[in-house]
Amino acid sequence: MTSQLANNANTLFPIASLQKVMTGAIIEQLAASGKLSLNDKLNKYYPSVSGSGSITLRQMLNHRSGINMSESTPDTLLTSQASELNYTLSQLKSTGSSSFNYTNANYTLLAAIASKVAGQSYESLVQSRIVQPLNLQNTYAWDNLPSNSVVANGYSYSNGNSVADNVSQKLMSSLLGAGNYYSTPEDYYKIQKGLRNGKILTKKQYYALA
Repeated sequence: MTSQLANNANTLFPIASLQKVMTGAIIEQLAASGKLSLNDKLNKYYPSVSGSGSITLRQMLNHRSGINMSESTPDTLLTSQASELNYTLSQLKSTGSSSFNYTNANYTLLAAIASKVAGQSYESLVQSRIVQPLNLQNTYAWDNLPSNSVVANGYSYSNGNSVADNVSQKLMSSLLGAGNYYSTPEDYYKIQKGLRNGKILTKKQYYALA
């Protein structure tokens, strides 16, 4: 609206927590290939987290790990995977409960675990395991947007006026594996199809994950 520019097929949208599907799929791929197990305990990878000896990767996928973290915005832009992970580790709390509690921290830790197991950055894993197999042309990490890309802004409507409500880049920089990618509706539809047609997961793997 600000630029009087209509959305089109190549307009990028922040996909926010829809990214968690991508992170979960990568974890399932690694489990299917024997690189890790969904029954692994968190302390195998990050023993500094309180209670990690009784938290499984499956519980983290299901948001039943007892880990809790408010969606806080860091004071500075986090410009490396290590800084994104360390921010989450410093902010999360482990409650010891296994009741459902939705929190981004579960998926940031899962992204870091996938990276550690595969020996690649999370962004590289997304490229090699999701973007390339599906030939996605419009799916990017928050800090890797093409200079000529058009990104949709959110707006709030108040007192007869629409006011641009831009996504906080500082917040986005903290959401490793949990909400810091951009995509188009068409690309994201391809991801959803890829979860069940064998290009990302086999149908058996999909149902094991879901």
